[in-house]
Amino acid sequence: MIKKKDFEKINCKKYSVKEAFAYYVMGFRNVKNENYKSVFMEVIENIHNIPNKNEALEQIKDIDISAIENNWNLSLQQVVAYAYIIFDSLIKSNKKFSEHDILWQFECAMKLYSPNNAVEFFEKKLYELNVEN
Repeated sequence: MIKKKDFEKINCKKYSVKEAFAYYVMGFRNVKNENYKSVFMEVIENIHNIPNKNEALEQIKDIDISAIENNWNLSLQQVVAYAYIIFDSLIKSNKKFSEHDILWQFECAMKLYSPNNAVEFFEKKLYELNVEN
């Protein structure tokens, strides 16, 4: 569980697109069970536990991330929204996926949704989930 002061610290920070991707991959590597809720929570834990950008990027040095062209600075909400979009799509595909699939899905998501639109989409999905339950 993340303490309020720790949450405020990570919530104020801006994250590069490559750094966000690193957190997605670390979450996937740590969970490896095709349950996007678990991966999703692991992404947030990694942001909390590995706040150093260089340390996060070091975790994915084995992946070619040169294809990532966006130089956006993302808020925590935007990082989390893209994580939802990425892993929800991959899980719904009903196939095994890899780190390269995460990269491809992230690139697609960034083309379809601006960072603010990603948050809006995520909030709408959360609302729908709450209404259904």
